[in-house]
Amino acid sequence: MIFKIQKFIDKFIKQSPKYKGAVDSSLKHANLFLKEEVGETQDALYDFSLNEKQEGRLGFAYKETQDSEFCEILDGCLDVVFIAYNIALQMIEYYKPNISETKRIKLLERLLDEVCESNLSKANADGSVKFDSETGKILKGANYFKPRIAEILKEYE
Repeated sequence: MIFKIQKFIDKFIKQSPKYKGAVDSSLKHANLFLKEEVGETQDALYDFSLNEKQEGRLGFAYKETQDSEFCEILDGCLDVVFIAYNIALQMIEYYKPNISETKRIKLLERLLDEVCESNLSKANADGSVKFDSETGKILKGANYFKPRIAEILKEYE
């Protein structure tokens, strides 16, 4: 997947007349794309939740609407992932310009694994999680560890 994202960057972003390798310019555009996709996905989720409440009254038409909204939500979520990968890859390219493309991709995969493991470490020893009653966020359990992003970046110097 990361190779496809790099192909997208090379094909569309770097060929843009405005692209000069400046991370701030490309990140500004990525930020706008991310805000747009997150907003559209939130709207679709809201519409989906409203229709969920109407399920009993809509009958057969509900299933068709549900499938369409589900696909829209899934498309939005995957667009957000795509844009986030793009941003991360650009950041690595900017801050690690002397490493090869292959190493940048391996670095991104390693960082993603580290962040995933960190997120999973929020669970308690029995696998359960506790939620903040006000925000709904998962609280960090006793086994939580912060992702070692800086340390991993130093390994690629």
